[in-house]
Amino acid sequence: TEEESKTDLEKWIFAKDTVKGSTYLEDSSTSCTVYIAVSDTHKNEAETRNMYHVLLSPDIYDSLDNAKLLANNLYTSWVEDGSSLESFKELANKYTTDYATSYTGGYYANVASGDLVSALNNWLFASERKEGDSAVIETEYGVHLIYYSGKGEPYWKVSAIQAIKDEKTADLMESYAELYEVEV
Repeated sequence: TEEESKTDLEKWIFAKDTVKGSTYLEDSSTSCTVYIAVSDTHKNEAETRNMYHVLLSPDIYDSLDNAKLLANNLYTSWVEDGSSLESFKELANKYTTDYATSYTGGYYANVASGDLVSALNNWLFASERKEGDSAVIETEYGVHLIYYSGKGEPYWKVSAIQAIKDEKTADLMESYAELYEVEV
């Protein structure tokens, strides 16, 4: 079971009786580590979801009508060609105006409820959503082709990983600042 695969430290961190100020001792023949809870524990088990996305912006495609027409034509052709994830990624690489994800085929990992505009959020988190579902959705940003690729990590894990990444990035930036003098 999932509980059996957890380390003793993980079990302590998320135990109901672990409160701010409590400690956990990890002792081995070569080291001793003390962990201190700096806040009451809360494990946000909210589900995240993974998706692929193609944005057709009316600014880039000259009008909302042009973006809609292109979106519907692309979607129809994609469905007629078998609706594969690989061909969806190709559409994103070629047509999306969401340049932050064009190189990943439009991939958005671990999207939490509320991260997206309401029309996309409502579609992605609908209870009937199943892997492989797709749609064309219009929002204030343009027309979106969207593909649901499955559940992501639990929110607590996503936020923990992001905190570690942020800390490592800050450390890296600090070391670069020491190495390279930059004038603005």
